[in-house]
Amino acid sequence: MFKKILIPVDGSVSSFDALDIGINLANSLNADLVVTTVLSAYSVQGWSVDPDLRSSDDKMVEEKKMAAHILEMATIKAQKATGKVESYSKFGYPPDTIVETAKETGCDCIVIGSRGLSGFKHALLGSVSEKVAQLSSIPVLIVK
Repeated sequence: MFKKILIPVDGSVSSFDALDIGINLANSLNADLVVTTVLSAYSVQGWSVDPDLRSSDDKMVEEKKMAAHILEMATIKAQKATGKVESYSKFGYPPDTIVETAKETGCDCIVIGSRGLSGFKHALLGSVSEKVAQLSSIPVLIVK
């Protein structure tokens, strides 16, 4: 059925729940995994409301370190998979970058966590998982 599954992680509990389910799915199908994290242009460029007044260069360094740590934790956890595991750190608008990564790496399924944004933040930004499902031409499993 699926031969290569993309799992984006952002450090949230939901994304690591999706990683667990993606690993189990990959193992049951003898599929390979691609684990990715996306460093969002929005948080780095200060487009979000942030009371922290540090420079954007300092924020970029911190965001890169955090993304590397998240990807490292996810990659270690993904070693439970029986197939091949690839990992990538990307920069960009998360929904577009996730879908592009799936295409670039030849994935035929995306397993993504739902963070359950609500209220003003959801109205302003929407849900990454919802946008990925809209943009993707391959199946998307959203894990709650």
